[in-house]
Amino acid sequence: MRNPVIFLSTLFNGLAKRPFFISHLITGKCNARCPTCRWRSEKSDGSLTEILNFYKQAKIEGFYSTTLWGGEPLMRDDIFEIVRSIKEMGFKIGLITNGNYLNEKIEITKHLDFLIISMDAVGEKLDTLRGITGLYERISDAVNKIKNKRLMINTVVSNFSYPDCLKVADFAKKYNCIIFYEYPIGKGLLEKKISFAAFMQILKLKDRGYPIGNSRQYLISAAREDFEYKCRVRDFSITVFNDGSIRNCITGEFIGNTYFEDLRLILMRKEFQNLRKISHQCNRCTDSGAYESSRTIRLKFDAVFNSLRLFWGKT
Repeated sequence: MRNPVIFLSTLFNGLAKRPFFISHLITGKCNARCPTCRWRSEKSDGSLTEILNFYKQAKIEGFYSTTLWGGEPLMRDDIFEIVRSIKEMGFKIGLITNGNYLNEKIEITKHLDFLIISMDAVGEKLDTLRGITGLYERISDAVNKIKNKRLMINTVVSNFSYPDCLKVADFAKKYNCIIFYEYPIGKGLLEKKISFAAFMQILKLKDRGYPIGNSRQYLISAAREDFEYKCRVRDFSITVFNDGSIRNCITGEFIGNTYFEDLRLILMRKEFQNLRKISHQCNRCTDSGAYESSRTIRLKFDAVFNSLRLFWGKT
């Protein structure tokens, strides 16, 4: 999405409060044991037919971008067909992975617009954090094979990963990836003084030219543990869980199931419309995605400027 026309149309749709993006937890299954994870689920995943029927409805309703995550998406036996079919429908599509299966499923990257690798440390420390022996080596090997693809790294700064997480910036620089550092949500919180030092170190790395995609304002907010923004995520996106459900992200209340119900009716429900309204007063999510996108839609200069730099491939 380096095209400014795409960026501006995305921004306009957000301002117009028309959802266009799907954050899709495609599976609750995972081979890793990450200490900060909140998303493993024993609920049954949707079938191929259920998922593709949902995306056909989503296309009709004006959605045109999705990110698949989990769990570990590449554990699904049908992930190739899911990605290929969604792409053929005309969606911009990205995928988040821990990287363990990238080598054996490297062909899937041909159908992706971007790929995000979740990576909180390097070397044996990463293997230990994920509970997967040889993971770092497999990721390094796979990244060498990925050509002409928008590749990003997602790194959580937690009491499990710090200070080793700082070394991931060197990995990103070596392989020409953009890295996003994330303040943890709920699990793995650092002591306040340590957290301040950690994010100020990351800010210094950004100033030194490392390919860090976070805006300066996000890093400063994370350092201060003061995330002053009003969420606008529900203006432009929906989150679909592995069983097809959409839930109130503030209360956990069930709103509807996209695998078994008409998507248009779900989006029209008062429960969904109320969520979009009340979410404007919320700022409890500390991830950069919610923070940066909400500030961009509210036309905050630093966020818009940072987004434009990302779309032009500069950090």
